[in-house]
Amino acid sequence: MFHLEHIVKTYNSKFDHALVMSDLNPSDRQNYRSCEKISRDEILAILESDDDTYATFLYIKLLRYIIDAFINKATSIQDRLYFAWTIVFVCRLWRTWLNLEFKSSTQKIHEGSLPSESLQIPLFSNQSCESIFRSSRSLTGTQSTMVNFTVKDFLHRAEKLTILQNIKALEDQTQHYQLQFPKHHKHQKNNEKIVVFNQSLNVTEIETIVLQAFAHAKELVSKLDINILLEEYNLLELGALSVETYNSLKRSNRVIDSATSNTFTDSDSDNDDNDNFNSIDDNDDFNNNDDNDDFNSIDDNDENQYGISMINDDDDIPDNILQSNRTDFSGMRVFDSIDQAQKTHILMLKLMAKKNFYINKRHVGI
Repeated sequence: MFHLEHIVKTYNSKFDHALVMSDLNPSDRQNYRSCEKISRDEILAILESDDDTYATFLYIKLLRYIIDAFINKATSIQDRLYFAWTIVFVCRLWRTWLNLEFKSSTQKIHEGSLPSESLQIPLFSNQSCESIFRSSRSLTGTQSTMVNFTVKDFLHRAEKLTILQNIKALEDQTQHYQLQFPKHHKHQKNNEKIVVFNQSLNVTEIETIVLQAFAHAKELVSKLDINILLEEYNLLELGALSVETYNSLKRSNRVIDSATSNTFTDSDSDNDDNDNFNSIDDNDDFNNNDDNDDFNSIDDNDENQYGISMINDDDDIPDNILQSNRTDFSGMRVFDSIDQAQKTHILMLKLMAKKNFYINKRHVGI
């Protein structure tokens, strides 16, 4: 922000940048118009011309790519792929460099698997969704004060909106359409056109675009001397960088490979279904003498409100091992086996049925 303030205060002509101090207010986080002004080509050219401001240039350049990839309606699908993957690769290079600097530890696209409407990326943005609800609410007659409606009412209004949007689209395409809606004078200045994507992309073309985006990402970070350390660790190749990024995320317990894990994830706790823990096998024998000794040595005064108390066991099991006399864990997910990659999130319960069960820590307030 300092570099942008410097441009506003010291640059000779406002016509060169068109910025004002109100555009740089960090507390106004919903001022999308300011984001557009900050990421204009003129601002990027001023920042790129000075080596001291190149990092700010790269940050705002990524902001511009986000706008072009996900918001700008006139961007072609090839450019959307190029901009989006450039953002991904720059962030991966940056993150990997930070991991190396501080010594801390893609999407598959199948041809024909998505409908053509899914390429209209701007339609999935938050602004478009809010606009639909505003338009639906405006369909209420002038004599009515109702602003809320049921799902059934919304579906009926959505049908009307579809007809109105079709008329509006035809009106924008030709000036001689039979119906002409009155427009506000500010909206008449909007010459932005919606591009209809008729072309199809195959896997080879997508791979070419992704590789071009990776090459461009390396070029963008090269002036920041990030590449020096990355070259030392041979991480300037796409394959090695992807593996390092995946391993780093996996070490931080933010990525769980669902393809190799048959156990639960943290998101399972959001389900509202009535879950019962696995049934206990009555014929399961309890022959482990060490576990018997540990079980009998529990002090009743150490038990918490759930009847669960802390004990210690061998090093192969997480440090927080719990023992419980309870058999009713309604509202909790209890499992008889876990993935070792998730053991830091899991507590082990030893029930009276002489069998080990596992439960997520946050279900017992730990």
